[in-house]
Amino acid sequence: MRRPHLVAAAVFTVLAVLPCERTLAQAKELTLTASPEAIAHFRQGWLASDLNNQSEALKHFKMASDADPSFGLARVMYRYSGAANDTKESTDDVNRAVVDAAKASTAELLLTLAFREAVVVGTRPAAILLRAASELIPTDPTIATLAFYSDPPADPKAQLTALKGFAARFPDYASIYNGLAYAAWAANDHPAGLDAARMQVKLLPDNPNSHDTYAELLQWDGNYAEALKHYGDAVKLDPAFVEGYRGMAEVEALQGHYDKARVYANQAISGASQPGLKLFYMRDIAGLFALAGDTKAMQAQLTVVANEAKAAGNNRIAAVMYGQLAASSANMGDGKAAHAYLDMARSMNYTDPDAQISYFTTMTHAMLKHWEPANAALAAAKAAPELGFKQRVMAAEAYLATAQGKPADAVALLASADQTDMVVAGRLAEAYAALGRTEDAAKMQQQILDSRTLVLADFGATNARARARKSIKVAQKK
Repeated sequence: MRRPHLVAAAVFTVLAVLPCERTLAQAKELTLTASPEAIAHFRQGWLASDLNNQSEALKHFKMASDADPSFGLARVMYRYSGAANDTKESTDDVNRAVVDAAKASTAELLLTLAFREAVVVGTRPAAILLRAASELIPTDPTIATLAFYSDPPADPKAQLTALKGFAARFPDYASIYNGLAYAAWAANDHPAGLDAARMQVKLLPDNPNSHDTYAELLQWDGNYAEALKHYGDAVKLDPAFVEGYRGMAEVEALQGHYDKARVYANQAISGASQPGLKLFYMRDIAGLFALAGDTKAMQAQLTVVANEAKAAGNNRIAAVMYGQLAASSANMGDGKAAHAYLDMARSMNYTDPDAQISYFTTMTHAMLKHWEPANAALAAAKAAPELGFKQRVMAAEAYLATAQGKPADAVALLASADQTDMVVAGRLAEAYAALGRTEDAAKMQQQILDSRTLVLADFGATNARARARKSIKVAQKK
């Protein structure tokens, strides 16, 4: 499973259900304030979440909430674990949940507040609350690691050191090896990453997420055959674990097997447990069309996602899809269509500052050489609180500089960026090419193609890979 992190649409760390362990659902330090039936479902939901069985988690958190509507922690966990979170209804619900949890124990209230912050605000406020909860329940490894994941150090080596400390403190907590595997990989200790992933499989051989994590690292290591096997094992263990299908789609896409990849991506869509997840998985199909260079089919799929998002009342996703359609149209030189899509994005009335929407607006205007609105959109993207999108905003600023004849400024700007990010690498390649540094440009393009890290729903990354492949082919013909 992708590295655990505290966001509203993600499920957190995987939990090893071993006899010697103390889980939050079992911890004596936490007194849950709800009916016995609701508490029983909450515990099942929590354990399912920790095992990354999202459909089971959502089901039991919903059953806990229905059994006792005043059980605030259960309602927040339902929203946090993947229910629709981009609506006013969701925000109102988690706010009421905090009021309901005020009658509970301090630890339960802190957890409710933490996950409310994760759903509505962001990870850093949640981290403070989770650390406080961990102080109240010091024997629970789940809360301790959740507090860490909600605001980890930026340095990969510092992350690795911290996670090694957790592994020493809780050696039988299989979950920690999930995070340890990814941290070791990020710190360029790939053998240690694979060893940690294998340890999780050893401790939890019947858990689909163990196999999914191992499969992903095998994929990154270029061992596609073994990766497909373990993704397949994850799905066999639990057909509802649709992330396994997405992993298989990635492996096939990396090999250029786009038809096979779409079969797996569609299996993930059909097995999606919530409308919000289905929308996300549907974006994988658009990514596959982008990789294949089929712009018409990609735009058709983005339109399908936008329409479904609108129907579901998810205005933010619809606005992002229209932004992507605008950028794609601008890239093809169709200014009329690009502006129409920007108008459609605005018609979603999504007024909160959003880095992604502003990013695509920036790119659209920049490709059309409309410098003033491009710079205005860039300023809005920089001001948006979506910190995880910072690298892409830097890439947009670099593209704007190159497009205005200042590629040296773009290179200087991206010197401090994460150059392993495919979009950053692609914009750096463009700046190098504009400066006549053809060898450096080719090196960055090859780096993109050599990367085995692929998220099909990442519109920018799939397009960067497609552009790099096209550039290299053109260079080879010369």
